[in-house]
Amino acid sequence: MRKAIILFAAMLALFTGQAMAQRCLPGMSAVEVKANMADGFYTGNSRNCGYSFGVYYSVFKGNANTWTFGGEYLQTYKRYGEKGRIPVAEFTGEVGYNLHLLSDYSQTFH
Repeated sequence: MRKAIILFAAMLALFTGQAMAQRCLPGMSAVEVKANMADGFYTGNSRNCGYSFGVYYSVFKGNANTWTFGGEYLQTYKRYGEKGRIPVAEFTGEVGYNLHLLSDYSQTFH
């Protein structure tokens, strides 16, 4: 019960008020690192779950325009026969430019 009260108090502290973490000023950059589970959640007994890792880099230009560069690696396993499995790997690369066309003043909507 005590843990639930502490968690509830932390959620109230985090979600009340207003906090701006990313200002998107010209010349700023951001790095995003991702790690995910694919095909279910690994419990120690499951051999058929996969995983993915990704790294993305963003550079903010003037007028809320953004360049994005990144890559991701996905490893999954496909069933084969009774107890066999075949590993399948996928590499994905991304390069993009986000052109600002329409948004509100606080840039909540793009």
